[in-house]
Amino acid sequence: MNCRAESRHGFTLIELSIVLVIIGLLTGAVLVGRDMITAAERRAVISEEEGLQTAVNTFKTKYNCLPGDCLNASDYGFTDPSGIINQYVPQTNGNGNGDGIIGIQTGYLFDGYNNNDYERVTFWEQLNQAGLIKEALNASIYPGVGTVYSSLRQNQWIAGHISTPIGNGFMDSNVFAIVGPLGCTFQTCGGAHWSESLTSEEAYSIDSKIDDGLPNTGSVIATVVENFIYTQPNAPDTGANPPNECTNVFAANSYANPAINTNIRCELLFKMQTQP
Repeated sequence: MNCRAESRHGFTLIELSIVLVIIGLLTGAVLVGRDMITAAERRAVISEEEGLQTAVNTFKTKYNCLPGDCLNASDYGFTDPSGIINQYVPQTNGNGNGDGIIGIQTGYLFDGYNNNDYERVTFWEQLNQAGLIKEALNASIYPGVGTVYSSLRQNQWIAGHISTPIGNGFMDSNVFAIVGPLGCTFQTCGGAHWSESLTSEEAYSIDSKIDDGLPNTGSVIATVVENFIYTQPNAPDTGANPPNECTNVFAANSYANPAINTNIRCELLFKMQTQP
């Protein structure tokens, strides 16, 4: 009886090499695509900040006052924001107090909210009414708080005045800030307190493209929220929040190593180019 051996074929080295090359190309394409998306998100934040700076400068040139702070805003047709009439926002016919400060001059930045701080709300509303920004005030989401959305995650832009030293010479300035979702409400804290919005890598990337890439100097300053109070980004942690991971606490004026610190623990403050 003749036995016929069955032939069995495996993959040749050439075939295996081709498969590995295809897998490598697909993996590389995924990584490149992810990097492109990340870069686009950060460029969008930079574009938003530049657009806001331009909007405020245009408003100041046209009306000779800062949005929200105009003493006679009603003379230009500006009105109170709609849909946010509550105990935190008095109706002023859109008029500010004309002191050159967006909001009130307090010891802390954006800490809480009170009846004298309505300019932070009318700031955004008047930019929108003037046709200088397309974003409308998020009044229905955060009553009594001025904010417009950023394209990065659910972050938001707020505006106000800082009177306490944060960073090198960053004091008595009107600023923009990109912040995370509301971390505390009127009902639980009696004010609006924001969470952090960026990782150290994101903050460094944006800072280095706009300013000097250093968290404590220049026109872009990194900060964190500690017990709902904005502090130096490398201030000692009190234990109320996770350890500070925005900046490198072992090296002065540098962001944290993104390979180690991947948590969202930074906020960025941008000094308004147009001051009173």
